[in-house]
Amino acid sequence: MLHLRAKVLILILMSGSITFAQDESSKSSNKTPGSEKQVPFRLGIHASPNFSYIATDDASADGSVKMKFGFGLITEFNFAKNYSFSTGLEYVLRGGETTVDVKPADWTPPSSNGRVKSDYTSGFIQIPLMLKLRTRPFGYYTYFVDLGGSVNIRASEKHSFTPAPADENKSYVEWIGGLFSIGLGGEYDLGGQTSLLLGLYYNHSLFDNLKAGAPGDNLHSYHFDYVNLKIGVLF
Repeated sequence: MLHLRAKVLILILMSGSITFAQDESSKSSNKTPGSEKQVPFRLGIHASPNFSYIATDDASADGSVKMKFGFGLITEFNFAKNYSFSTGLEYVLRGGETTVDVKPADWTPPSSNGRVKSDYTSGFIQIPLMLKLRTRPFGYYTYFVDLGGSVNIRASEKHSFTPAPADENKSYVEWIGGLFSIGLGGEYDLGGQTSLLLGLYYNHSLFDNLKAGAPGDNLHSYHFDYVNLKIGVLF
């Protein structure tokens, strides 16, 4: 009799365990993608190919767009539902090509046609300061707007001129600057807190990036602007 009661008790416990497991499995399978509880902090990495150019108010300038590259670290601090402060550290190559009118006294040796062609490639260490606004999840997808800017410190500088100046080793790019940035993009949920990131950003330099003495009239400004595609992973 004791053995029979023990067997019945074991069967009841096993039945309850199976029912509980099935119920939990059903809940898990019905969970909406991206519905996990938002964590206060996320870390990620990104690569950013960009189209860089020199924006100027100099009507005599002719320029062209150059393909360049950047990469970096992303940190996100979620301070409210669907809102976060985003920063990090990145290295971005910026610059472009431009041809401008130059007075003979301002360039040695003087240009035969009074114009100098310049090609700049400068590497900047950038600290972004962005406000990120996200939508609710749509299946596996969440969309966002990034708005803010960054502080920039020049880490490298390459340039070439036609005709070449007497002192080609002189620095022509300012060592510090700032950007205004705005971006649109989306995230694809990979499970847990991991997601793929894809965004398109416009970045406008807030200050003149060329020093006095660079080709061009010093009364004009020359900004290293760029449009970049950000591809990354957030954890």
